[in-house]
Amino acid sequence: ALGTMVGEAEALPGAEDVVDWLKRQDVVMAIATSSNAAAVAKKRVPHGYIFDRMKTVVTGDQVKNGKPAPDIFLLAAEKIGLDPAECVVVEDSPAGVQ
Repeated sequence: ALGTMVGEAEALPGAEDVVDWLKRQDVVMAIATSSNAAAVAKKRVPHGYIFDRMKTVVTGDQVKNGKPAPDIFLLAAEKIGLDPAECVVVEDSPAGVQ
């Protein structure tokens, strides 16, 4: 049930517009999600448009400490070749905002 719902979740309103605008500004983007790689694979199907614009995707199973620890964001910054101080996080979950 939950596994099926993951692949059916809709993007947040305006998400595609924001990603498009950032891409046109040559902003390097990454996804840092607490979801595991299997769940992300399901999310890619309906949201490939967004995923295709990312330089990298970091999943929860790639880090020791999940959100709200900064590990996932630090790994994403490393993978896109930026100092974390040069990055901005746009978050959609309470755990990531803490």
